[in-house]
Amino acid sequence: MVLFEGGVFTRRIAIDLAPIRAQKRSVKLFEIDGIACEKITELLINDVMDCKTDAGAVDTCLQRLSVSSLANAKLSK
Repeated sequence: MVLFEGGVFTRRIAIDLAPIRAQKRSVKLFEIDGIACEKITELLINDVMDCKTDAGAVDTCLQRLSVSSLANAKLSK
């Protein structure tokens, strides 16, 4: 994930989002030290590092994600 403050790249972080279940809203908590929440203007899911289903590895995970946010910060992929 990539963070932006005021449209400017701030930081890149790796977040374990698993498991993500189909048709289920997921909430993942993580801390971002040194940045006030209201300063974050955008979160970009840049890539999926490891993706698999019960059937095995999947290489189209990023394309399969549908993202949205209830916060003021834009969430995109």
